[in-house]
Amino acid sequence: MVGTGQQTKTRGLAEELAAVLGQGIDVVAAVSDAVYRHDGPRSSVGAHFRHNVELVIGLLNGIETGSVDYAARERDERIATDRDHAIAAMRTAADGIRQIGAGELQATLMVRSETDSRIECVSSVGRELEFLVSHTVHHYALIAFKLELLGISVPADFGVAPSTVRFWTNKGEN
Repeated sequence: MVGTGQQTKTRGLAEELAAVLGQGIDVVAAVSDAVYRHDGPRSSVGAHFRHNVELVIGLLNGIETGSVDYAARERDERIATDRDHAIAAMRTAADGIRQIGAGELQATLMVRSETDSRIECVSSVGRELEFLVSHTVHHYALIAFKLELLGISVPADFGVAPSTVRFWTNKGEN
């Protein structure tokens, strides 16, 4: 059994993911449609945002069913091509994440392997939130690189792990 302190810490993961999604909303709102859809090496900026929000939606759906299959996402091209639609999807996902109750964080989930779909791994809502923060930040770093290649700057903490941002902040306090 996890104590209240652990639930509070894990609850912070939901807030962290919602905040990371908020960073994405700000960047999507700040770029042009042409930049958002620009199909550079491998994929567009919009495709990266679509991928991330659909994984969050996959977790939210999995919380309801007890089973997560990140590979079975919708792949809604409108999220990848329509900034307004993307922002709405990201807001809805962030709102859903904020609705996760402290009691749900330790709930067991079965997560289907993306490597071998015959395998399911035991996880928890809290662990999957941790994964999604890390995964989203990783994609944001790729997005930042793509935007910088197009001559567009992003906030210094966009695509940077929350622990690194905290380190930078604490380093400045010494």
